[in-house]
Amino acid sequence: MTRLLALALTATLAAVLGGCNEYMLSGTQHSEIYVLDPSVQVDILFVVDDSPSMKHEHDKVKDAFADFIFEVNESDSDWQIGVTTTDMEGSEGGMLLGPEPLYITPETSNYPAHFMAKIDQVGIEGSGWEKGLLAAEVALLDSPAGFGDTVNVGFLRPDADLAIVVVSDENDCSDDGSLPYEDQIECYQNNGSLIETAHYIQQFEALKDDEATVTFSAIVGPPAAESCEDATPGHRYHTVVAELNGLQADICEADYKDVMSNLGLVATGVQSFYWLEATPDLDTVTVMVDGEEVPHDPDEYDGWSYHDDTNTIYLWGAYLPERGSTVEIYYWTHG
Repeated sequence: MTRLLALALTATLAAVLGGCNEYMLSGTQHSEIYVLDPSVQVDILFVVDDSPSMKHEHDKVKDAFADFIFEVNESDSDWQIGVTTTDMEGSEGGMLLGPEPLYITPETSNYPAHFMAKIDQVGIEGSGWEKGLLAAEVALLDSPAGFGDTVNVGFLRPDADLAIVVVSDENDCSDDGSLPYEDQIECYQNNGSLIETAHYIQQFEALKDDEATVTFSAIVGPPAAESCEDATPGHRYHTVVAELNGLQADICEADYKDVMSNLGLVATGVQSFYWLEATPDLDTVTVMVDGEEVPHDPDEYDGWSYHDDTNTIYLWGAYLPERGSTVEIYYWTHG
């Protein structure tokens, strides 16, 4: 979908800028170039927290499904959508919710109703030790342990792009069985006992061939704990989102219609946001879409803006790139 072609061209000095206000730039010049490859096929996995605190979030996901699927259908891609939960404590952990259809496609009769039913099936009686990363990994295997040889088979296609979306109000607690499971705070006090996020990044990328794109997005707790009383920071999810060029949204403040619409764009080859490799000097940022320079618009109507909390460039209005576009971002960092 978005492929980063070039990064971080290093220089010790830049040319002198003209006029009376001449000054020298020093540090590192960065060039980040993305090609938005249209998705011909995409497999989309929703991993939804099934703990008791998630009822309202389930309703918001269902209410915004129309916004999500509109953008997916605009791509004319061959899509498949499956749903699983964050509960890996029971015998069905990692199983796509069914029974029929196991996943939905454009040919599924009344597929919006099937999606709603799957979110209802997620329920709110799941484990308080949410393991979204492990659940995603297991759900994407053809034969999760204990399910026989046919469960989940057919959902993951080797040539299709893969878009993973986690919705949870807790941080990931994917361990290897090392936690005593006496108190939920163990996940935060014993972070070293959890499976490293790098393992999941590698596993997700390995599920597809070199031509397919993998993205990971998360509607989870924001980085600052004090800004959201109803969720804990989803730090582990944030790490995977940054590595796999996905969308990160605050579960406490998100407008789900906007978020789900953007998720539909991301899944099928359009990206409105770009994680930068380094923190830019904003006065030096240049953004181009298909060779046309994009104006800076901090009001976020028509141009580019910068979010310092996530070190991300956003594109707005007429400058939202189409599928197949090339987006170039150039900037300097301080020496």
